[in-house]
Amino acid sequence: MGKALVLGGGGSVGTAWQTGLIAGWNRRGIVLTDADLILGTSAGAAVGVQVALGHDLDRQLDRYRAAHRRHLAGGRTAVMEFDEEQARRVDELFARGTADGRRDPAVRRDICRAALETPTIPEDDFLRTFKYLKGRPWPANYVCTTVDVETAEFAPLDHMLGGELDRGVAAAVAVPGVYPPVTVAGRRYIDGGCLSTNHLDLAAGHERILFVQMTDVHPSELAAIKDSGADMLVVTPDAASVASFGSGLMDAGAAFGAAERGLEQGLRDAEEIAAFWRG
Repeated sequence: MGKALVLGGGGSVGTAWQTGLIAGWNRRGIVLTDADLILGTSAGAAVGVQVALGHDLDRQLDRYRAAHRRHLAGGRTAVMEFDEEQARRVDELFARGTADGRRDPAVRRDICRAALETPTIPEDDFLRTFKYLKGRPWPANYVCTTVDVETAEFAPLDHMLGGELDRGVAAAVAVPGVYPPVTVAGRRYIDGGCLSTNHLDLAAGHERILFVQMTDVHPSELAAIKDSGADMLVVTPDAASVASFGSGLMDAGAAFGAAERGLEQGLRDAEEIAAFWRG
């Protein structure tokens, strides 16, 4: 089944770091749009859709740099930021969900209940963050991971669903308890990262997998890839990148430095990535 690019979750910091990383690869001539599957979870969904659409990630880096200047001047930025109470709730939900959520319906129901009952900004306000995707066609090779809040079932979304791309991506990053569930093709969804920050097993069946990993992977997902016989290259943040992450992957103020460190790592490691990707 060819090649798969898997981009794991990683909060605001992970979105920035992955953007820089792939911008570095792109500068070295590595084209990832030819992947048979681009699978994104949470932060990876936001970056993956830009890869699938062939966006110039250097332009996104420029936006991070401009946002950094506004941040230093005390202004507002579009980088998603959690307050202390939101971060606590998210940590609790994700700890339960990533341990058992894909296998335990009760855990999924609790997460969905929290997503539905916690006051958040209105859905339309949240969708404005994704206006750059409005009207764009859903790439045939792009899949983002969500949870259906009504059925509490895991739900990968792709072009076959028939929903709008901006709504699908918004749903895939709508952290339960912080952002509202998002309606896609008549159903409401939240961020699939609450059940797994990687969903790596969805890439099983592909011969070659490039996996950008920022968080722990559930053993069952690794086992699925091992059993499939796929050739997999795992990319994780280097020491300089990790040092830039501040207090954690939800630390919005650390996103700007993470983008720069990601770029440096991407440029440095591009030769190895190119050799693997091109086979």
